[in-house]
Amino acid sequence: MAAPITLTLELPEELAQEASELGLLRAETLVALLRAEVDQQVMQLVNAEIQDYRAEKVANTKSSLKRK
Repeated sequence: MAAPITLTLELPEELAQEASELGLLRAETLVALLRAEVDQQVMQLVNAEIQDYRAEKVANTKSSLKRK
């Protein structure tokens, strides 16, 4: 596992207060929130790649059928 890093955030006071009251500024919670967002964005990238591959495959199939 990589060494942990320390982050400093500048938040509006009201948001920081609300987040703190909800326990959202705890390290474990921030890690979980970041992990979930990273995972979601990675899946979006993977899905986009899959869609591009499928579109290319369909285009290639149609192109080869026209040549026959």
